[in-house]
Amino acid sequence: LRVIWCLSQLQFFAVSAGPWTRPRSYDAQRVATPIQIDGDIYTPEWEEVPWSENFVDIQGEDAPQANRPTAKTRTRMKMRWDDQFLYIAAEMSAHDWPIIADQTQTNSVIFSTDSDFEVFLDTDESNYNYKELEMNAHNTVWNLLLDKPYSDGGSEHSARVAKPGDAKYWEVGHQKTGAKMFGVLGKPNPDGKWTAEIALAHSDSTDRTKAATPTVGKFWRINFSRVEKKGKLNWVWSPQMLWSPTQHRSV
Repeated sequence: LRVIWCLSQLQFFAVSAGPWTRPRSYDAQRVATPIQIDGDIYTPEWEEVPWSENFVDIQGEDAPQANRPTAKTRTRMKMRWDDQFLYIAAEMSAHDWPIIADQTQTNSVIFSTDSDFEVFLDTDESNYNYKELEMNAHNTVWNLLLDKPYSDGGSEHSARVAKPGDAKYWEVGHQKTGAKMFGVLGKPNPDGKWTAEIALAHSDSTDRTKAATPTVGKFWRINFSRVEKKGKLNWVWSPQMLWSPTQHRSV
């Protein structure tokens, strides 16, 4: 993977679903002043940077047509950064599509019931101690650390499964999030959508890793997901699944 070195930019990329698929990347521009996090992403500091590609089904080209997002359910994101935070803006279109947000308790399993937006961040490219954030349109959040891949026996470390002092306890210290709903929750709206605005503190993101605070020209590994219909639909920035001819299923 070729890293693009650009003045005042930090590059992010996602792992591709196969060797023939180039991972998506995004050059995050440095922002001069901290961004106010309130869910409003239509502000000058966001308007001056480009949108990502539209999200696709997690299965990529193998996805059944019925699972793929349409123009009415477009998802896209932007990123910026400074010395303290990685900033993320996400827009989840939901034209004639109900946005569900029933969870209001912090560290609830949001994707199992709600429309959610998720961030996966692996700052040292090790697949160990990567961070995950889930949130819904109520701005309910769930943060966790995965100590190693599930296939290697990894498990969730969070305030949901453990208490302070326990081996599996982990929680963010300086994260900021905001969400804004356009339309009525739980009902299809002709021009419905919701937005998420996030500030991930580098001190949280690099915790228990070998990663350093980001600098110009460096890159981190990241991906995003939008989950709908209680986990039955998963739309991501970069696809992660392939069709296995031998197993006759997506893997």
